[in-house]
Amino acid sequence: MIKRIIDQQTQEGWQTPTLLNGFTTYTAESSVRYRKNQFGNVEFKGAVKDGNLNSSIFELPSAYRPNTTKYWLVYTGGSVWGKIQIGSNGSVLCVSYSSTLLALDGISFPLT
Repeated sequence: MIKRIIDQQTQEGWQTPTLLNGFTTYTAESSVRYRKNQFGNVEFKGAVKDGNLNSSIFELPSAYRPNTTKYWLVYTGGSVWGKIQIGSNGSVLCVSYSSTLLALDGISFPLT
């Protein structure tokens, strides 16, 4: 029964957000993207660089926003870790990072 329900779910295609506050794509192969997967979770991939600390990297549309603020530790190169905050207002905020890399791969959260 569970497998049948999962099989019936559709996975959305990747969406490309508009980057804000000086953030740029890290490399052509690491474009930032988000989608809802077949389980209804929002997931990210890609990496950015060069943006402003404590500012929004991009904004999520209302259908992709968490109910409460979420936090993640993310890779920023070498032995340095950064922090991402995703607010219920849709702001994907860079709280801390190394300006050379901010990886968003692996960020995933349920909408409920």
